[in-house]
Amino acid sequence: MEGWGELLSWLMGCCGQGCEEVVREAQRRHRHGKGEGQVPEDSANVLPALIHGAIRDFPTISGKFKFSHGFQNKIGKEQNNTLIFREDMVSFVSDMNRDEEERILSVMGSLHLPGIWHSPMALLRRRGCLFLNLKTPLRDTSVHRSLSWMMASSGPWFDMYLCARDSIVLNFNPFMAFNPDPKSEYNDQLTRATNMTVSAIRFLKTLRAGLLEPEVFHLNPAKSDTDTFKRLIRFVPSSLSWYGAYLVNAYPLDMSQYFRLFNSTRLPKPIQDELFTNEKARHLLVLRKGHFYVFDVLDQDGNIVGASEIQAHLKYILSDSSPAPEFPLAYLTTENRDVWAELRRKLASGGNEEALRKVDSAVFCLCLDDFPIKDLIHLSHNMLHGDGTNRWFDKSFNLIIAKDGTAAINFEHAWGDGVAVLRFLNEVFKDSTQAPAVTPQSQPARTDSSVAVQKLNFKLNDALKTGISTAKEKFDATVKTLTVDLIQFQRGGKEFLKKQKLSPDSVAQLAFQMAFLRQYGQTVATYESCSTAAFKHGRTETIRPASIFTKRCSQAFVREPSKYSAGELQQMMTKCSTYHGQLTKEAAMGEMGLGSMPLGRVALSSGVSLSNILLLPSLISTAFPV
Repeated sequence: MEGWGELLSWLMGCCGQGCEEVVREAQRRHRHGKGEGQVPEDSANVLPALIHGAIRDFPTISGKFKFSHGFQNKIGKEQNNTLIFREDMVSFVSDMNRDEEERILSVMGSLHLPGIWHSPMALLRRRGCLFLNLKTPLRDTSVHRSLSWMMASSGPWFDMYLCARDSIVLNFNPFMAFNPDPKSEYNDQLTRATNMTVSAIRFLKTLRAGLLEPEVFHLNPAKSDTDTFKRLIRFVPSSLSWYGAYLVNAYPLDMSQYFRLFNSTRLPKPIQDELFTNEKARHLLVLRKGHFYVFDVLDQDGNIVGASEIQAHLKYILSDSSPAPEFPLAYLTTENRDVWAELRRKLASGGNEEALRKVDSAVFCLCLDDFPIKDLIHLSHNMLHGDGTNRWFDKSFNLIIAKDGTAAINFEHAWGDGVAVLRFLNEVFKDSTQAPAVTPQSQPARTDSSVAVQKLNFKLNDALKTGISTAKEKFDATVKTLTVDLIQFQRGGKEFLKKQKLSPDSVAQLAFQMAFLRQYGQTVATYESCSTAAFKHGRTETIRPASIFTKRCSQAFVREPSKYSAGELQQMMTKCSTYHGQLTKEAAMGEMGLGSMPLGRVALSSGVSLSNILLLPSLISTAFPV
């Protein structure tokens, strides 16, 4: 491979302590002709083989990872720049150890559970399989394969979401809000809807062309988030690219979820839902006042329809004076999934199959609301659930734009996590504000939108009308149980906390504990998710912020504030922050003692069913986090 020595020298100059040994070992192997087994004669494979062998032989580096497959020569083949790191992203493999026992005990010790909090450890120790004795059962290759599958794939996560029968509204679908356009005149609903739609399709085109910049987490941006790194990494074979980034403390994040952003819908099915994607569809779905409209945003050649045409079609939809339907179909997506599955079957068999196909395959769903947002509390309610009539909660995401241009994304959670959606949100905001497709002075195209825009009409029999009415009653009753309130603290924020060398996230988690202790007289388990996207097909792992440190600190602040000096209280907060940082790093590596992955490992290696483990009194107490 031409210039491999120069590349290795550059990597060695950028990498941190410890990784330098790997680079030196790779250079030594090249000089002595020693690679991964037998070095291939094809020089294009030399560098990947050398790096692979060098990393493999350093236990401190290779112990956390397994290589997803043998190295393959990709030189001479066109590379997808977006997925350049995907082929050789490492899959997570972990062995249990005593540290995990200590983390479990720390979480249990923070709870108000006298007499029973030690029971999980007692049960699992009696099985003779946890921590101290784990090597024996793991020799069972079928168990080991199951562990590897659970840790390396997103299968269990998909099953968890798709098998859940509760309504996805409030229980699963989150929202993310956009900032207003910095140019106030661009917050006009029609202008912003047009610009955001065009920017979203630009993102789609860039993604599918393989030109979207890979998602990378930079621990040392000064060395890795540079034009030099980006330029060099393009010339590295895909079989080596992940390791090249790893050596400079840059961690490529898995992007396998991204294709589900567009043309995708969660389909309700009995027992377990399905994810549907049809990338050939070219139309946008628009909801307004409970009515459904579709029109093409891509032409037959895959090019984006002119912005002025999109603007004209949206203007046409906004001018529709039809009253809201008596039975808004969108309520059905708020129902219990088994109930919705049966109603959808009736809907499809009643002559609505083609209309449903257009809804399911649409690029995404644009929701145009007919009212402005009053305040942040109103924003939260509207973007999280709305009134149930103007969202299709099953779509991969709904782009919601209110009358005053306030915008947000509500997304279905089964297909993916916040990493993909946040990247999409940031790119759309940046593109729509810095390179807007239309201005407030732009005139819509002179086109016949009455022909280009199709209004979908659904045939509803009595059973479906009854189902919609029942769904509305359930939805309204559920929404009434949700209270959203806020207080804006103006005397300090994350920058102040960082100057005090405190993690802002740890302080927020500590505040939850203190508030609950003050109101209910005890500390409880809390749940916080952490992305594991640094691994192949990674999704999320659980952080359990409640610990003996947060319990002690909460009790000191709430019950005995006069007993401690300000310095002592600050020291307690520092301990909480330090421990929380440790938990966050461990969760990112899938090493949490009471997280999703370790509990699955316990079940697979012990013969104790996961359901039985989760029904232990001590673990039940952690299943209802604040």
